[in-house]
Amino acid sequence: MNETQSNIPSGILSDIGVALARFKTGKIGLIFREKPTQDHGIDAEIEIVKDGRPTGRLISVQIKCGDSYFREREEAHFIFRFSAQHHRYWSEHSLPVIGIIVDPWEEQCFWTLLTGNNAIAAGESFKVRVPFSQRIDASSVAKFADIATPIFSKTAYQLFDEEDFSTGAVRRVAYYVSLVISERPWTKTEVRQLIYQLTSEARASQYYRNEQSRKTHSKSEAGIVTVFIYPTEEHRNFIGYLAKATWVDPKLDEKDKLSAIGEDDGEGLIIEWNENFDQLASLVQDLRATKAEYVDFVRSRMFKLKHVLIKHSDAARDDDSFEAQSLIDDAKFALGLWADRPVAPTQCRRLDDRLEECLALLENSVIFANRLASSENRGQRREAEKQIIEAHTKLGHAEYELSLIE
Repeated sequence: MNETQSNIPSGILSDIGVALARFKTGKIGLIFREKPTQDHGIDAEIEIVKDGRPTGRLISVQIKCGDSYFREREEAHFIFRFSAQHHRYWSEHSLPVIGIIVDPWEEQCFWTLLTGNNAIAAGESFKVRVPFSQRIDASSVAKFADIATPIFSKTAYQLFDEEDFSTGAVRRVAYYVSLVISERPWTKTEVRQLIYQLTSEARASQYYRNEQSRKTHSKSEAGIVTVFIYPTEEHRNFIGYLAKATWVDPKLDEKDKLSAIGEDDGEGLIIEWNENFDQLASLVQDLRATKAEYVDFVRSRMFKLKHVLIKHSDAARDDDSFEAQSLIDDAKFALGLWADRPVAPTQCRRLDDRLEECLALLENSVIFANRLASSENRGQRREAEKQIIEAHTKLGHAEYELSLIE
């Protein structure tokens, strides 16, 4: 180390450390995003890139620069010490955290994992070993990919709509996504990570609104992507999104770009957060049942619904034994059982859709039966009979869906 380093102010050393970490990370093809200047133990995020496309997989980074971080050594390791407060913060962080110590004179960055079992208690503080050989270079790409946050599975969210707003010059795609129940409310960090992942997917989307759009843009990725994140699908109807993200390819001509306001990640993505994010995020678990809760609810009511449908669909096929008032009374009882049906989790959406179709047909049969009760009409009778028979068929579809997820 150079002795003149002691004359460099700590603030400048910190800037040098971030700059060198950015340079080394960019040189191996990964994305480096510096965090706002607030000393909470996280200086930046690294995003994994695969096949030239951001993946949404992230690592949080703590960066230290200067001679003092290289003085203590054990065998083939530097020793990096930190407080119990930092250890607790990193351990509870939603992303894996690595530490980077920077040698500004040799222009080298050494790294190690700070979360997991790496940290060793040392009195009232903690320490980790940073291998001499573990520099940020080409060999780090695979290692970073191994420890980065996993891709969100399709069970963590639902892409319920996709739109193509392409013009002749630019391919534009919008994703509309709802979240699935988790053990706790989603955090901004997790939603941001999901947005990175979805933006990457949307750029390669093969959905086109018509054949003309397909012919114009089939060989190009989207240049503008908008991602809307909602607590539930129903929130789209009153613009209750948790976050709206807009990504614009920096290579686009200025005249083709969209203006957006929000949190800018410096890589073309701007996120607008709902000011009531925390309250809306809580709705994901407040409104949506777990798989077990939803299946128990359905199973406890399906037998009684089936009894009503068998009774009146058999009567409808016999015609002479069909009684409008009896159907009305039994159907109202059966429909009342489902009045407090919880919001289905994603794993149960197909079952919920079949049940919704069944109950809608049962409601229709009541409408026609009411008309029949007040005025005997052959057409009304046929419609009531038709609706109850179709409702019984849909219940069979629902039973099949239930068997697949139990």
